[in-house]
Amino acid sequence: MIKAVMEGILEEKEREFEERRQTREYELERLRLSNATETVSVSPADLEGQGVNRRVNLKDLVPKFDTKNADINLFFEIFERQAKKEKVSDDRFQLTPVALRDRFESHQRRPGALWSDLVFDLRSYLGNWLTRMEIKDLRELKELLVTEQLKKEPPLRELRKLEVVKGNGRDRSERKKPIICYYCNEVGHIKPACPKLVKTDFETVASLRENSEDEDCFEKI
Repeated sequence: MIKAVMEGILEEKEREFEERRQTREYELERLRLSNATETVSVSPADLEGQGVNRRVNLKDLVPKFDTKNADINLFFEIFERQAKKEKVSDDRFQLTPVALRDRFESHQRRPGALWSDLVFDLRSYLGNWLTRMEIKDLRELKELLVTEQLKKEPPLRELRKLEVVKGNGRDRSERKKPIICYYCNEVGHIKPACPKLVKTDFETVASLRENSEDEDCFEKI
């Protein structure tokens, strides 16, 4: 009992340590991206009013995305923050419907974040995706979900190819297994139809008949 309690305490401590480590890594990544964006030089042009609509190269707002190590959602967050800081018009950096869908499907709870934060983020991403797709009612939502599900399935042509390959493979495997007699171990017939087995049975019956005819029935009386 004590051992189980101690193991439970150790597991809890390990989980807390791992979560703190992930939180530190996340904050370091956020700090690295923030520092990188602070050093970005933006070329001003065509000021309107008080400089609200400066022309900004969107690629200069954040460093190049690291597909192996960087957090995609954190990357978008930093990008949007920098775009708003540079007063870039929303229609210039809005994500495509596909990107919004991927962001919704891939989003996970950040280390140290509350589950309520995850729910809020998911609702926000889903709302943005549906808005860009111009979904207005339940019928359109159903059509969208069915369409997205169909996209995840392999094309019909590929399915037919797989069926043909599987069928050919099964036929070849069946042809590779010839019929073998388990009595004489020869190919081409099964045990009930084995000629050697039938011949042996006939020889046994003939032998019994011959022996019975040679016996003197009076000797048994």
